[in-house]
Amino acid sequence: MSTQLFRKDDHLCIALSDHACGGCGMQATRFLVLDGAASALIVSGSALPFAELRAAVSPYIHPDDLELVVCALPVDEQARLFVPWLERTCVSIVGGRRGGGTATTPAGLERRGRFVFLPDAGADIPLCERTLTALPVGRSRGAGVFRFFDPFSRLLFDCDSGVRFEHPSREVA
Repeated sequence: MSTQLFRKDDHLCIALSDHACGGCGMQATRFLVLDGAASALIVSGSALPFAELRAAVSPYIHPDDLELVVCALPVDEQARLFVPWLERTCVSIVGGRRGGGTATTPAGLERRGRFVFLPDAGADIPLCERTLTALPVGRSRGAGVFRFFDPFSRLLFDCDSGVRFEHPSREVA
């Protein structure tokens, strides 16, 4: 199940449900952002079930057209999770590194093959016409952990705590 969070012109933000919350709603820690021809799947990075995520994005784009998998957790610690993505798609993996590092491009992003590392201070991730902004979570979680802000939709994607969608007829205290 997915929920459209924002749509304007050729910009679309979708929450992909991780699981139901006791029949009263859903919890989402995976998001799809489409901007023109660009696409980014935002995930925590702790679990990347290849077939499940391909199926989740397929109503919106052909899975082979996915350009970026953007991870909230450090990608260097979870390289094994990306093997199916790297073997079966042309996607680039974007995320932080636990050890941090120096940026080597004007945009503040460091590219190593199909991995794109974010500096500890965060950076803008280019899409088609717009950007996603990587915001560091804070020192308590360590280096390389991010939330992502979409300035156009004004949505903050937080894969750590996720987003909970309640059924409209149920009151939330």
